[in-house]
Amino acid sequence: MVHNGVGVSPAQYTGAGFGKLLLFGEHAAVYGYPAVGLALPLRTTMSLSLVQEGFRTEPSLSSPKSALHVPHLPESDRDIIHALWEDLFRMAAEGRSTASRDRAVLSQLRAQQFTLQVWSNVPRSRGLGSSAAACAALAGAWKALYAESEAYGTQDAVAYDTQDAVWLLAHQLEQHFHGTPSGIDTGLAVYGGCRSFHFHGSVLPETQALPAPDFPIVAAAVPRHSDTKALVADIRRRHEAGDRKVHTTLSRLGSIAEQAIDALVAGAPAETLAAAANEADSLLVGLELDSDQLRYGLRLAREYGALGGKMSGAGGGGAFLALFSPEQAEAAAEFAAVLPARLKEQGGEAEAIVIPPPQALLNQR
Repeated sequence: MVHNGVGVSPAQYTGAGFGKLLLFGEHAAVYGYPAVGLALPLRTTMSLSLVQEGFRTEPSLSSPKSALHVPHLPESDRDIIHALWEDLFRMAAEGRSTASRDRAVLSQLRAQQFTLQVWSNVPRSRGLGSSAAACAALAGAWKALYAESEAYGTQDAVAYDTQDAVWLLAHQLEQHFHGTPSGIDTGLAVYGGCRSFHFHGSVLPETQALPAPDFPIVAAAVPRHSDTKALVADIRRRHEAGDRKVHTTLSRLGSIAEQAIDALVAGAPAETLAAAANEADSLLVGLELDSDQLRYGLRLAREYGALGGKMSGAGGGGAFLALFSPEQAEAAAEFAAVLPARLKEQGGEAEAIVIPPPQALLNQR
């Protein structure tokens, strides 16, 4: 479970979120088609600690009004965290009743000082879900903090740490980054594993756990030359303008995602998912979402024996994946190890990680 609830002491509250890799359904998911994603063995963890009375500092004009101290982060990151912290108070106030007990809980929290420690190995600005992981981590920590404050001095059993509740809050927080997020990234950040997502007009999509691929996948990422908002907006503009190619492509991408879900449930071989990935990649390239560095990375993957691969997410650079057969674990590891150096020779940069099949992880324990 991603959300760890109350931490190691009564005054410490911890949450965490995974990075993600979108396998199938990017862009098409915005129009109601299903998507498939896989959580990465990377995570962001945040821990809130109550500052004891004797160690509190006096408020100043330069300190945030929420009195949240975030050491060891650049100022720009602290500004983001403080903005999210204020979002938490605002959303809590909007979502609670006007009962005096509810108001008292928020007033009590607002009057206290906290320190937030942040740990993360999720690459940023690479399409691997760094913002969703951060939102899931902060949402988990806040849920633990808020619920304990709400239940203090009562015998009430408060269901504060359900994954659904953390997911909804993380989704609301991610609007700070992406405006209208789909919920896929935060769903993977909170639940982990391999999951499908189906959209039915609700705030969040319906999600179900899927069997994880039983073959190695290399998740890699290169710099983006355009952000998610701009890329999604351009596809929407073309879709609303009646661009036949866009309509046909999105429909086919949705069908491929449905086929991939069936293949994972059936335990289909790596070749089946690789063929689906290759077709989806070709369609995404046709939507002008490619980048030179990403294309180089996929060509290099095939030199190392990858059965297939595709860009992952919004495009414009960012994440991509390469699929290998179960017998190619060493080749997958070699590709992941050599990719950064080879791209550096080309004047680019990359990060890569091998996602081993579940059985390989069990054998390592």
